[in-house]
Amino acid sequence: MGCGASEASSAYKTSSASSSDNTPQSSGSKTSGRSKQSRPPKPKAKPRLSRITPESTRWLDMLRETFGQDAFYVPTERRGISLEQLETVLKLMRNNMAELYDTAPRNLSKTGMQPLHVDSYNLYHVSEWVIKPATMSVPCNGATSCSFVELVAREEQMPVWFISHWWGEPVESFFACVRHHSYVRKIENCFYWVCAYANRQHELGSEVTHDPRESSFYRAMQLSRGVVLILNPKLQNDPPAVALQRIWVQFEEAMSWKIADERDGDFLYDIVTSDSRQDGCFEGSWRTATAFPVMLADGLTNKDMEGNSRPFVSKRRREAGFPIEIMEAALNAEILKAQASREDDRTHILNALTRCPLDRKPLKQAEAYDMTDRRLHALIAAAVWPAVMDGSVSISETTLSNALAQDEWRRRLVLDFSNCARLSNLEGLASGLAGPKEDSHEDIAGLQSLEYLKLSFDACNNLKALSPLHRVFELFRNLKTLYLSAAPAKSLEVFEDNLLEGLQKLVAFQKLSLFFSYAPCKIRLQTFLSSMRGLKVLTISMVHCDVEDFRALSIALVKNTNLESATLELSHNKGITDLTSRLHDLPALKHLELRFEGCVNIAKFGVCSGFNTAMPLESFILRMAYCTTLTHPRLLAIDKLQRLKLLQRFQLDLSGCSNLQGIDELKSVLSNMPWLQSLEVSLSSGRKFHSAMSLKDNDQSTGVMTAHLPLAIKTFSNSSTAFMSDQKPADDLGSPMSTRSAGARRGGASPVPARSASLRPSTNRRQTAVESDSSMPRQLSEDASPLPPRPASSPSASPHAPKAANQGSDGSHLRGRQRGINGFSLAPPPGPRRRVSSVPERKEQALAANNGDLLIDRSRRTASSSPAPKRFNSSLADSDPLSPASARGRRRRRSPAKPLDGAFIPHHRSSPSLQIPSRRHSCA
Repeated sequence: MGCGASEASSAYKTSSASSSDNTPQSSGSKTSGRSKQSRPPKPKAKPRLSRITPESTRWLDMLRETFGQDAFYVPTERRGISLEQLETVLKLMRNNMAELYDTAPRNLSKTGMQPLHVDSYNLYHVSEWVIKPATMSVPCNGATSCSFVELVAREEQMPVWFISHWWGEPVESFFACVRHHSYVRKIENCFYWVCAYANRQHELGSEVTHDPRESSFYRAMQLSRGVVLILNPKLQNDPPAVALQRIWVQFEEAMSWKIADERDGDFLYDIVTSDSRQDGCFEGSWRTATAFPVMLADGLTNKDMEGNSRPFVSKRRREAGFPIEIMEAALNAEILKAQASREDDRTHILNALTRCPLDRKPLKQAEAYDMTDRRLHALIAAAVWPAVMDGSVSISETTLSNALAQDEWRRRLVLDFSNCARLSNLEGLASGLAGPKEDSHEDIAGLQSLEYLKLSFDACNNLKALSPLHRVFELFRNLKTLYLSAAPAKSLEVFEDNLLEGLQKLVAFQKLSLFFSYAPCKIRLQTFLSSMRGLKVLTISMVHCDVEDFRALSIALVKNTNLESATLELSHNKGITDLTSRLHDLPALKHLELRFEGCVNIAKFGVCSGFNTAMPLESFILRMAYCTTLTHPRLLAIDKLQRLKLLQRFQLDLSGCSNLQGIDELKSVLSNMPWLQSLEVSLSSGRKFHSAMSLKDNDQSTGVMTAHLPLAIKTFSNSSTAFMSDQKPADDLGSPMSTRSAGARRGGASPVPARSASLRPSTNRRQTAVESDSSMPRQLSEDASPLPPRPASSPSASPHAPKAANQGSDGSHLRGRQRGINGFSLAPPPGPRRRVSSVPERKEQALAANNGDLLIDRSRRTASSSPAPKRFNSSLADSDPLSPASARGRRRRRSPAKPLDGAFIPHHRSSPSLQIPSRRHSCA
């Protein structure tokens, strides 16, 4: 620590005490009377406190001890910084906050020469106290100084995200935003490019070049996955979103649009802020204690999709707290009003955007300026529009419509209005996509360059018509992909025949996906499909819908001779007829998926009867689950599959077909197709077979039991899943994604597997686990089972032993013990198993014990020859996690659970072997 105020004050007290001891005392001398009448001696002047400076020796020694003195050369664009490295800087500032002050003169800073505060110090202060002193005399690659990243890194730290921000925002707010972004995007070991830490602050001339397009900023953006724009909330001395008033932020924004166009939209733009309001009241200053970060994400994130069946709804709820004043400031931002610390930077940036000589006077008006402003306004409008229709944000729909329609350069747009009860009319949305109507005097072109469009109106219960979208589809001339979803659409009164007529004129249109379910009106598509010639990928999902004239739909379908992939989901349609007999007329079809779950009449038509040797089909998926009229595979003309010599992947779902017989014939057909590379067959028992030789016919009891299971066909979720599956999360870099995505969780067409019909307990635990639950992992069916066999001397090994209450016949008693807890073994102990008490019984036992303790029997101790000694660690007992007690953020300490009769429980996750003895406490 440097020489602080505490040391100076103590020295001052010591000197004062010594001076008081040396003052003359009254005595009987001559001078005693004169001393009483004279004035007291003048006290000595208070010594001036010595303040620590960024160049002081003790402060520099502390920086060297914290960050070292060796630098590792890294190219500027590869100098990303991690959250851990950022937090080290913040901890150093916090621990020495009492000694730090603003070193800027009073005429240059509002807080000049004043002490710093943990809630208000900014990046200018961090640069003066940490970055510049720590890197000042550290040579690197021939230079006399280095960057901060070069000082703390030992290898290249490739940036995944580029951060665009304002140096004047509180550093604690900045760090909270970055940490929240990493949390929402589910990124681990990710590096962010921050100019203050990446550039060499003592040699900025080599980092910030004359041409902004050749600067380190632009090179780092080209290596990144996207941009994170951090905006400050409204403060007492600063307006909201000050970053948008800085010219370098506007340049980074303009370059992000350019990179996004070059990558075909694969460049994201997230906006994060950290608001410190409490109970909706503005206090005028940012406070760490009450701050909460909010992020407007570009598309879906892994946090939105994690364990959530409605990710877009979760996204809207997460973004609902975004401050309205920041949105309004972003909608009114203009690049010509942006300022810079150096006027030369502003001149060079404006000229670089307009492709003019860098040193000339900037133009007062240019298309490049308008494009930068309009694209930012449209980005905000598209991000908050669903929240406005949901009632979470109060902004005029007309304002959003005009802002979105001005982005005539946009190529990709995703709008999800699922579960928006207030959405009843699409006129405002149509104006935002296609611009105002022709009778309007406003000159707004609309999204003419759009190539990719996703619109979802799932569960919009007040939406009765889609007709306003007709003029939208007529405007788009470059559209290639369209996703339109309304599942369920119970309030849809009419499906206009001319809704999709505008798409017929599109030359580049290639991919169409329509998802509807429970629509009470008739849906007619044959007129539209018969005129589409360039269509390559088609997905139609009409679940519980009244589709008009299936035969005409089949005839219109085969007219698309360029079709390469077709997915038809017509589940639960009673009037379904032959749709597949003319599929051989599609010469380019390589992928075919047919979903006829619950269609009892489809068994009358040979689904595979139209296949011939000329078809180039490579992948075929047929789902016939719960078709009770299907009694034999020959009704599907399954033998015609042998004509498909190019077929590599085949999936057949017959789950719930309780009357199905003749599996041996299916086995014979599939055995004669050695060219198959992937095979999956699901039978009525719920089992899945991946080879033809392993197919087995089901016994009658299993089929009868399966017939009584509830219908497990997911309708609405299937269409919603297909809608969101193409919206990939943007954090594939640096973060391992789940092995099973949210789309797989929601859109799985395989029904719930049936349990075994046998209710008799088995004497072999491993055999019971394999035979009773076919949905368990395959490694349990092999010999190397993780569960040890029960000893022969065990009382429960006898077939006449009573069955434990928690030992189900379906193998559910093995699922928890198969994984274990925190790595230690959960093998069942020898001897009879104690019954786990229910919640009411545990309460009764707790009352009977008169100590309020509950019996918790989560797991058992592993069987061993000698019991482990009981230990108790008081420090761990007092470190139970805190749980939120109310919405205001107050937290209460959860009382530690205490076992009864010395039962072992994993009390602390970091110490699974901890043994806690039973302790009784008085109620007093």
